[in-house]
Amino acid sequence: MKKVLILWLLFVFMVLANTQEDKVCKDTKEKFEQIDYLLNEFNGTHEALVVFNRSNIKYYFENPRTKYKCIEQYKKKWLYLLYKNKRAYLLESLYRRDKDNYLIPLYIGHIARDRQKTKKALEYYNKYIALKKEDIDKDVLKYIKSGGLMPYKSKWAEKLNPSGEIPRDKLKNIFFSLKSKKIFKETYTKELNIDAIGTLYDHNTSDIGSYHVGNFYFDKNETYNITLETTHARDYRVIIDDMLISKQRNLGHFAKKYTFSKGVHKIEIELLNRDVMYNVSFSMTIDQKRYSNKELQSLLKNRNFELYLVNYRPSYKASYRSGGLQLKKETKSPEVTIKKSSKPVVLILQATTKVNWKIKNAQKTKAIIVGRHSALADKLTVDGKNIPIYHAQSSFRAREMMPKNCRCVGAGGMYLCDNSFLRLYDKIEKLFGEPVDGYTYTSKEKFAVPQEQVQIDKLKALKEKISHDKKVCKESKIDKVFKY
Repeated sequence: MKKVLILWLLFVFMVLANTQEDKVCKDTKEKFEQIDYLLNEFNGTHEALVVFNRSNIKYYFENPRTKYKCIEQYKKKWLYLLYKNKRAYLLESLYRRDKDNYLIPLYIGHIARDRQKTKKALEYYNKYIALKKEDIDKDVLKYIKSGGLMPYKSKWAEKLNPSGEIPRDKLKNIFFSLKSKKIFKETYTKELNIDAIGTLYDHNTSDIGSYHVGNFYFDKNETYNITLETTHARDYRVIIDDMLISKQRNLGHFAKKYTFSKGVHKIEIELLNRDVMYNVSFSMTIDQKRYSNKELQSLLKNRNFELYLVNYRPSYKASYRSGGLQLKKETKSPEVTIKKSSKPVVLILQATTKVNWKIKNAQKTKAIIVGRHSALADKLTVDGKNIPIYHAQSSFRAREMMPKNCRCVGAGGMYLCDNSFLRLYDKIEKLFGEPVDGYTYTSKEKFAVPQEQVQIDKLKALKEKISHDKKVCKESKIDKVFKY
């Protein structure tokens, strides 16, 4: 009797399961008929995914335990919808639960590639290849072979540079009107460094596109940091040897490591501007090792030296044309002379943009640390021999040494000072065991360091006062309205 009961229960369960599967498969078929209509008639991938997400079949697709045949039949189309709608987070979640489906890493790779996330794209494409094994997508193979680059032939070159002239070791800069598409200026420069407000070459800056091209010779195989910085450009492309290195929209900063082989390489930049300001800076610098704070700490752990900090903020000559401001913004070469010191000197150099430092009287210099301001690496010329130079991962930027105008702001107990040197002071003290000895903040082309000796006792007393004032600022004032 017991066996009969068990068999009967199994039979009922199977009937109910089949009934449930039939219902789910019927609903799935109906929904995907609607989805196919939207895709075929309107190419409406977004609308199709909305229809799917509002249906009761969504749970069965997202649940890896669902083994209905009809679900497997339509799963490819659902994954395609997720890809076309850039649902990378959901695809990654699915991949953690279903690591045998080759389409999931393929689509994650496509989305990462579209978003310029090369490392992630290569990672998931390799996972896709490991699962698929044969009949691999040819575009994916090309992408992997090129290290994450895609072939691209500049269309701007034919329209703006029909002669095909490409100068050697400098850039040809072609500026044109976005409205009329007519060229209004051509220049040749070794650097690309422009900063203008209102007008550039007597043309409205909000109506400017520019194309820059040049052939550059590299005497050996070497890795460079390629950087393009612009705060107001809306779209730009960087192309090397007809390979698309970067295509950005509404982003003002691009940095990438690129290894040039020995020989001549063509570099192109396409840039679109739709703003009252037009500023762009393009740079290629040899890749430098960046030292972490811990590495610097271990390299300079014995504090038997004077520590001088230099903050350099270059100034540029301005000219006014047709109501607009134009800056002559070339790379500066500040000349730093180290004053005589009884101890060896460690010099920390920090600038607000890329500069070529010239260091004089450096015979007693123990080391030079170059603070980071962006992906650009500063160049150094030092008159001393065998002086180690460390390019830091972090920045050491601050303006005036002594904090000014410290006050309690608003009812929330926020305490502010007008500059941040104290935070930098604490950072350096933690890093080297003692605070900075000398400080310089300047925009001059030539100067001696230190400009100002740090009065440690005075600075410590000020820190204690600020610490006390911060506590008072954060205290509740309600109990002090009436004194009992």
